[in-house]
Amino acid sequence: MNKSRREVWGWCLFDVANSSYTTLIITVAYGVIFSKLVVGPDADGSFRMGNALWAWALSISWGVVAVAGPLLGGLSDRKAIRKKLLAASVALCVLASFLLKYCGPGDVWPALFLICISNIGYALSENFISAFLPHVVSKQETGRISGLSWGIGYLGGLASVILAQLLTGLDYHLENWDRLSLIGPIVAVFFAVASLPSLLWLKEPRAEARSGQDLRVLAEIFSALKSSSVLAKVLLSCFFFQGGVAIVISFTALYAEQEMGLEGSMQAMLFLSLQISAALGAFFFGWLQSHWQPLRVLNATLYLWMVALVGIALVKPIFGTTGAGPWVFLGLANFAGLGLGATQSCGRVLVALTSSEGESGTHFGLWGMSVKLAQVVSLVLFGTVQIFFPIQQAMLMCLVFFAVPLIVHRYIDPKHFSVS
Repeated sequence: MNKSRREVWGWCLFDVANSSYTTLIITVAYGVIFSKLVVGPDADGSFRMGNALWAWALSISWGVVAVAGPLLGGLSDRKAIRKKLLAASVALCVLASFLLKYCGPGDVWPALFLICISNIGYALSENFISAFLPHVVSKQETGRISGLSWGIGYLGGLASVILAQLLTGLDYHLENWDRLSLIGPIVAVFFAVASLPSLLWLKEPRAEARSGQDLRVLAEIFSALKSSSVLAKVLLSCFFFQGGVAIVISFTALYAEQEMGLEGSMQAMLFLSLQISAALGAFFFGWLQSHWQPLRVLNATLYLWMVALVGIALVKPIFGTTGAGPWVFLGLANFAGLGLGATQSCGRVLVALTSSEGESGTHFGLWGMSVKLAQVVSLVLFGTVQIFFPIQQAMLMCLVFFAVPLIVHRYIDPKHFSVS
């Protein structure tokens, strides 16, 4: 295989690897396992406390990454250790995910600790792999390759859901606990094996020659932010829309089960179809970025989200949870799924287009900080709100998270992201 093409595929295949974690642990399976079985129901039969603990645990881990990400990104630019940091973050996620097998019903605090550790590893790996993007493709190819990788990543998510369905049945009852406890090891093995092409094929970027001590890295990072108003606006936009995406990813399974009553084959159909719609959306919007201004493509995905969320909120009041209701919900969820990978991929592309090769680690460290702070704020807020309000009403707060970036984008000239 041609060396440069091998690097591109190595970069793309990492999205296949880490999709197993975000799909099975964050979105599909372990959130339900934790809230319903590890924590268990509240006195009134609801799962609000389990939902809140889930949100807060993810927030803590993302808070750690928000602090550590920019510093480690800056160090990776200076010391040429990006591949080592990528490998270490993968190992951290794999080990903590595997150990979830040993957290049974009632083991709330050990499970929370391992979720925090595994998510820190996953989130840091996302920063490090994204920082390779300006090194492996030209600016003209950035949007297409980012969309391609996010799209095939959902195919990895699809494979992991099928594997989990075959090995565990995704039947969330205590009688099925022995099989459900395999979710962590499934993710660990999938992530470890599928990440090997990335770790073997990607070439370490050359270190930036900079004077000064390592303790000055953080100052240099924020100096880069101060010197680029476009980057600052992009990161502000990312802060809001990633907050909305974080809520959707973290609570889709809980919403489907608790609000719409989806169980068994219907829930499996939802998450299998979501992987396909998300992949198609990522492919299409990634292709579109090569033919249209990337900022306008991002705007289109934000409008898509807002229409889909309003529709989903109206399903239960209009159609109920039986008959046509679940099928209408399934259709609207897949419409929203078209924006799931596309929105995140578009944000990643905008950051890449503001970065030179020598500062990509720094810029993507800041991107990681913005994304993780968004996840901290949005999930703490959501977890708190849904203690007092039904999950259906709490989900509507996502509309704000998708609307604010559209206002921010009015103050950014799309020509800044020209790839010609």
